[in-house]
Amino acid sequence: MSSTGDLKNNLEKLRTQLRSIHYNGVFDVEAIINGKPEVFLPLLNYCILQFSKPLAKYFIQKGYIFHDLSDSKFIETVYRLLLNEFTYTPGLSVIYFLSNGFAERKIIFICDVIQHCKRKHNELVKAKRKSLYDKTKVKKQVPSNEEITAATTSMQCSSQVPDIAREPKHTVLVRKEPNLERQVCKQETQQRIAEDSDCSDISEDTILKIYDAIKEMGARLGESVTKLDDKVDKNLASLRDRVFLIERRVQTLEDKYSKPPVSVDASPNASRAESKVPIFQRVENSKSSTTLNVSRDTDEFINQLAQKHKVNL
Repeated sequence: MSSTGDLKNNLEKLRTQLRSIHYNGVFDVEAIINGKPEVFLPLLNYCILQFSKPLAKYFIQKGYIFHDLSDSKFIETVYRLLLNEFTYTPGLSVIYFLSNGFAERKIIFICDVIQHCKRKHNELVKAKRKSLYDKTKVKKQVPSNEEITAATTSMQCSSQVPDIAREPKHTVLVRKEPNLERQVCKQETQQRIAEDSDCSDISEDTILKIYDAIKEMGARLGESVTKLDDKVDKNLASLRDRVFLIERRVQTLEDKYSKPPVSVDASPNASRAESKVPIFQRVENSKSSTTLNVSRDTDEFINQLAQKHKVNL
């Protein structure tokens, strides 16, 4: 309860409290300062009956009647409600509240009523939300560990019976391994659900779907990595072959140029004809013939290597 002696501060506090409960009615400051009851009665009626529907319903269920009452009966009912529900005793009697004056005490009284109503409203809303959550929460029946073990054992026994007339024994075993793995995962999932009650909202099928999706993604990633490795190996082999051919070609060219062939013509007529040709022309002719021979021999050697290694140059 606020203390008296500061009318302006208490008036501002009343304005703030009314704003917090979304009061849109008339706020006559002059009438409030004069302590007129016809201004405070609508404020009190709004706090009790119009501010919160759950709160008004709660008061009506408790047996408090507010309709078709005179002002004095209405104030008496409100005083009895405050005493029974909130153990709050007003500082003004009914007669003083319905008379002019005592503005500051009336302001403090309305502020206290607003605070009590807000607190009760929050309690009712919280309790209602909790009850709705309990009703809408799905309660799933989790099987016991013995039932899970018995069901899993029967499934494993039925899955391990081979069909000898159709397929060989080792093929049946290989085919049944994923089912066994999935059954083990199913058993572990059910045990976790049974141990942890907070995970009861997650269905078993959802967990198995997530597990299968993760497993499939891992298999796809493994296949992609394998394909990339094969492609890289092929490219490296091709590059090695090409580098080898280029090195041999360079080596062949170096050998040809380091030891140029010496052509000896035994015919005397050829020597006489060559002697008549100028020296620089004979040098050029020898260079051109040497180059042609080297290039022809090198191309033949490279083609043979390419056919041998099956590389397209």
